[in-house]
Amino acid sequence: MQERPLTYPLALLWTLLATVMLVTLMQVTVLFRPAAATDIVNLGAVEALTFLGCTFALLRRYAPGRPARAALGLRTTHPRLVVLGLALGLSLQIPAGSVRDFVERHAPTPDDVLLGRAALLTPDTTWELVAILIVTACVAPLVEELWSRGAVYGALCRSYPVGGAAGMTAICFVMVHVDWRNWPSLLIVAATLAHLRTASGSLLPGLGLHVVFNASTILALFTGVSSVTRPLSFSLPVTIAGWTVTAVLVLLVQRVAKASPEAAAARAEDIA
Repeated sequence: MQERPLTYPLALLWTLLATVMLVTLMQVTVLFRPAAATDIVNLGAVEALTFLGCTFALLRRYAPGRPARAALGLRTTHPRLVVLGLALGLSLQIPAGSVRDFVERHAPTPDDVLLGRAALLTPDTTWELVAILIVTACVAPLVEELWSRGAVYGALCRSYPVGGAAGMTAICFVMVHVDWRNWPSLLIVAATLAHLRTASGSLLPGLGLHVVFNASTILALFTGVSSVTRPLSFSLPVTIAGWTVTAVLVLLVQRVAKASPEAAAARAEDIA
């Protein structure tokens, strides 16, 4: 079966369909079981069903002759890029948090939305604590990465320059998070993930970043460092240091990727 080109408008349309499917499935589960609105396992199942279904539908249409691992970028790259991805998952908390604080000062999240998040992310038992960690730090990063920087990016970079494909993928990643107040901070994370993806030629460094970023966010909630109504807030020196460290790590990603034969081979597979 001949491959079809995935265009920018089509990528946006697929993302819109995935978002509508995610919201609709969540509403349907709540309709039949109201407690599902605050059930993290239900949310994880709906998200996994949505993104995995859309991922394989997109692969079937735009990469029918490619092995799934190759089409999704599940390949090895330089190990240091994975380590840098993990480090970025921590350092990005400060840049993303500072932007989130700015948005909250000018457009505060409504109380009912905050209460809903608190109910979703507040465990009453050890099992619920484990479930929250599994869904937010394992399931969500995996299925979101397979969708955005796996299927969507893989199809786009065979039709467009990798920079354009990465930029559109970042936009698509932000779009599927329906609360627009999170978009500015998520755009910083998405841009860094896109840079890792293009530099490494692999999904793995970005997946590591995503897992650590989500896990550190949840652990901050569990340990009382932050809360749903009182997110992380940083002093000006810490904010400047966080942005600086993140910028240095991003530059190191570029340097390592440029000098690495493994990364070069992985990048070549993306556009083959």
